[in-house]
Amino acid sequence: RSQKFVYIAIFTPFYYHCFIHILLNMSARQLKIKTGILTRTKKELIMYEKELEKEKVKTEKLRAEGAEAATVKQQENVLAEAEMMIPDTRQRLEKALQDMQAFLVENESDAEIAETEDMTKAKEIMEEVTTLISA
Repeated sequence: RSQKFVYIAIFTPFYYHCFIHILLNMSARQLKIKTGILTRTKKELIMYEKELEKEKVKTEKLRAEGAEAATVKQQENVLAEAEMMIPDTRQRLEKALQDMQAFLVENESDAEIAETEDMTKAKEIMEEVTTLISA
C-alpha cells in the first residue's frame, strides 16, 4: 500500500502538468476552430449574396425578354431559394461571432493564446464580420 501512495505522489505533478498542457492546447485549438467557423460562414454569406444578385439580374432579364411564363416562374423559384439562404447564414454568422466574443472574454488572460498569430487573425476576422453584419 505505501508503495502505491509513493507512486501516485511521485507522478501526480507530471500528470497535473500534462493536464494543464492539454487544457492550454485546447484553448489554442478552440481559437483556431472558432476562427475557421467565422471565416467559412462569412464566405458563405458573401457567396449567397452574390448569387442572389446574379439570380435577380437573370430574372429581370428573362422578364424583359418576354420569356415563357414557365421559365420565368422557374427562375423566380430559384431566386426565392437564394433569398431563403441569406437569413439563415446571417444568423449562423452572428451566433459564431457571439461564440467567439464569449470565448475571448473567457480566455483573455490566457497568455498561451493572447499574443499569437491566431489571436491576431481572430480579431481581424471579427472586425470584418462585424462590418459585414452591420452593413
